[in-house]
Amino acid sequence: MTSEQKHRPITKPYKQLLIRMIDKLGEPRFFPLLSQELNNTIPQERSNIIFSFSQEHGPRLLSHDITSPGITKNLKRYLKGLYLLDPFYLASTEGLASGFYTLNDVAPDNFRETEFFLRYYKKDGIADDMGYCITLEDIGQKERYLHFSFAHTENDTLTQDRLDELHALEPLVRTLVLKHLRLTNNRELANPTSDLHRQLKQVMKDFGSSVLTGREREVLLLILHGHSSQAIADKLEIALRTVKLHRQNIYRKLDISSQAELFYLFIDSLSCLNLDENPDPLSAYLAPPSSP
Repeated sequence: MTSEQKHRPITKPYKQLLIRMIDKLGEPRFFPLLSQELNNTIPQERSNIIFSFSQEHGPRLLSHDITSPGITKNLKRYLKGLYLLDPFYLASTEGLASGFYTLNDVAPDNFRETEFFLRYYKKDGIADDMGYCITLEDIGQKERYLHFSFAHTENDTLTQDRLDELHALEPLVRTLVLKHLRLTNNRELANPTSDLHRQLKQVMKDFGSSVLTGREREVLLLILHGHSSQAIADKLEIALRTVKLHRQNIYRKLDISSQAELFYLFIDSLSCLNLDENPDPLSAYLAPPSSP
């Protein structure tokens, strides 16, 4: 964020949001109310979702205003593991500074061509995603983050003025959130005890390890996340032709022919998760069926 963005004048939407939310601090429905007031302050055709992100736990859903059955179904899938491919989740848990970000700010260069984007964004009419990232270290919550997701539909005309207004509101939203969490002793951030997140992260780390080399698995994960071959070459500091060769070998070994097939192979293999037998879910998924 530039120094100009940090010192924006106090706008009318800023004042409206402050007046409406100042007496809501500490209330049990603070986050749904904040989401509602953001819609009232800057009316747009969008879905608002508020998550708590952590490196130690899966996302915790704090609020949403989704009514579409399709998006509701995808949200459940997201919470069960698809978040591991979400650019906002990955950027937040890798230390993204507090601020307002668009999908283009955080996503790999080829993300909009991935099956993840095509199926879980575009298919349900979501044209873009953006939102606030709020780090919680200042209130003693190290490696914890809040993410406000504003998923804009294809019917919404997103103007630069609206983007500027959302930018301008970020410092106030961050201040209100941190003050609320202090007043409530961070009660909304409590995560239920679960091994699922640890298991899913292990799967992400070991996916394909039973059939692929270490370098091939690095390339595979970058493909899943939405990096182009050139971006992978730059990130791994290897030649583009080497990346293309790795991609060919990955597809041949996994008996697939596209990034879309790789995505569905990853999703389907999660159902075969059994860390006690093998940390790579592909070993079970690709195994021949047992004889009767």
